[in-house]
Amino acid sequence: MIVVRLIALVAAGGFGYAAYLQHNDPDWQRWVAVYAAACAVCLLIALKKFVKIAKLGAAMIALAALGWAGYLAIGVLRAREFTMNEVERETLGLVIVGAVMLALIFAGRSKKPKPAPKRES
Repeated sequence: MIVVRLIALVAAGGFGYAAYLQHNDPDWQRWVAVYAAACAVCLLIALKKFVKIAKLGAAMIALAALGWAGYLAIGVLRAREFTMNEVERETLGLVIVGAVMLALIFAGRSKKPKPAPKRES
């Protein structure tokens, strides 16, 4: 679990920095919202605060980010030019946000269930 917390902390730093970098973007509000929300969820998970609520938030962010990335990807694929223009970079950023959120949701779920206590008869 310490590895998950460390990854969440590093991701929080990355998303926080990404939110900061949006200050010169013409549509900065939506991007700051996405990256700041992802940063907040990562911080909550890294600090082990409100983990269930944080994972619910992560699910909503993942759904929104991946849905939005899919919408943008349709335009990218229709253009048939991959020059890493603004839309392609935005799509990649949304995919990264969605992937990290999904990873945090499912991290630590591979634990084997504890065996039921034996009953004495």
